This record gives sequence, C-alpha cells and structure tokens, in this order.
Amino acid sequence: MLRQIRAVARDEELRLYLALLAVSASVLAVELLADGMMGGPGDVRHAAFQAVSVMTTTGFATLDWSAWGMLATLTLLALMFVGACAGSASGSVKVVRHLVLYRFARHELEQAVHPDAVLTVRVSGRAVDGAMLRSALLFALLYVLALALGTFGLALDAEARTADTGVFTALGAAAACLGNVGPAFGELGPFGSYAPLGEPSKVILSALMLLGRIEIVPLAVLLHRGYWRA
Repeated sequence: MLRQIRAVARDEELRLYLALLAVSASVLAVELLADGMMGGPGDVRHAAFQAVSVMTTTGFATLDWSAWGMLATLTLLALMFVGACAGSASGSVKVVRHLVLYRFARHELEQAVHPDAVLTVRVSGRAVDGAMLRSALLFALLYVLALALGTFGLALDAEARTADTGVFTALGAAAACLGNVGPAFGELGPFGSYAPLGEPSKVILSALMLLGRIEIVPLAVLLHRGYWRA
C-alpha cells in the first residue's frame, strides 16, 4: 500500500494536474475576492468549482463567468486547452501531452546547447519513445490548426450576419467546443446559449465537437486517401 502511494506521488502528470488546478483556482479566487462577487468562502468555493469544471470539461457552472474580470476570463480560456489526465473521459489536449511537449522542447534546447550529449525525454522517470513524441506533436499541430480554422470560420459568419460576436467570443466558442468544455464566454456563456448563432457557425462548432470527442488524429487518418487505398 505504501509503495502504491509513493508511486502515485512520483507521477509527474498527477503533480502537474494538481498544480494547475491549485494555481488556476487561486487566481480565480483572488479575482472574485477583488471584485466582491460573493464574499469570503463563497468566492473560494465557486473559483475551485469552476476551475475543476472547465479543466475536466464537465461543463457545469455555479456562476456566470462571463461577468468575471479579464484575468479570470483568460485563466478559464487557458484551462480549456489543458484537459484532465490521460485515460480520463475529459476532452481537450490532456495534461500528459502538455508535459511531453514541454519535456521535448527542453530536450531540444539542451541538445542545441550540447550537440554531442546523449539526452532522453523522460516523463515520471520513463523514457518517451519517438512514436509518442510524434503523436503528441501531430495532435498539438492539428489541434491548433482546427482551433484557428474554427475561430476564423465563426468570425467570418458573424461578419456576414453583421452580428456583434467578437473575435474573443469566437475563439472562446471554438476552444469550448473543440475541448468539449460546453459553455464559452459572452452570450455563449454558462447562462447563455449557442442558439443565436447562424447555421454555418453551428455546423462549424458541431464539427469541432466531433473532432474533440473522438480526437483529431483518428479522424484525420480516416479521412486520408491512403487509408482507403489500403
């Protein structure tokens, strides 16, 4: 039993996951306390709940975070790109991919400084092979590409309808649907609805939700011509 507890404590993905939750919840709590939204323990409770809800992509809300300050809004937007741990049913990128990409970036910088050194990318003491690195890099690239295209499409549709949907609202909606978070910001927030959007925007967001739910790489492989030729 003690050995299992020590193994859990050494897991870098879990430690990063808890650290991100703690930092983001603290930032949200400070923002709410500064704005006097609820007062005292209520702010801390709501801040912790929303941080967990957004990061685990469960979509629940106890307050309308669209009315929160800019720092809290940016924190929630950043959490939409994190996700929970590997193996969970959450959406978004997942913590382990962020960890692998960070270690790979650090590895490349160290390799550039010491070209003759033999370095290995490790996570929780285990070497990360090339296939896993390529998979994480490909996923991150396709995720950013899908997010950019989705945001651009939503902004174009809003411009065509002369709607007041701003670029940030479009970005938040694309991030929320691609990460399967649910609510976004502004009129698309937890106390709002996606109903006012035009049909093209709804199609785009539906496609992003599909990409985020089944993950991008399997769908990209399915749509690749070489897959059908095989």
